[in-house]
Amino acid sequence: MGLPDDVGKWIHEHSTAEYEAALRGVLDKGLIREEKRRVLLVFRTTRYPEADGTVESALRGRLAEVVLEGADPDPRTAALISLLHHGDLHTLAFPDADTEDSPVRRRMAEIAERHWADPALRRMAETAAATAAALTAATMVTTVVVITLVT
Repeated sequence: MGLPDDVGKWIHEHSTAEYEAALRGVLDKGLIREEKRRVLLVFRTTRYPEADGTVESALRGRLAEVVLEGADPDPRTAALISLLHHGDLHTLAFPDADTEDSPVRRRMAEIAERHWADPALRRMAETAAATAAALTAATMVTTVVVITLVT
């Protein structure tokens, strides 16, 4: 099955179900745990703190081997690096990669350019990054408006 012509629309239509499936998967594996509580006795919140840090630690180690030490990435590591790069999420894995000309960003760009098998997947990653940025901006604006109205 190929990707639809309007990738942004497709992502929007499937995002909730895919998010819930991914969340359920990491909960079932015991990597995170669910904590529900109330804030100010009115607002319900749910947090998902990490329960088992060994998986993240191993992944960060593999990313460091590939990006910092120059090891060849396996397909899954290359795909993750490509998504991090095209989503402009370098600093999630490498906090020091906060400048455009950092060696980490250059290495991640090199890996991302070499490992994209399908241009449609690249467009999807870029669209997902743009969608995430738009959602973040909308959330920030809403939060500011709510805080302004409450205070």
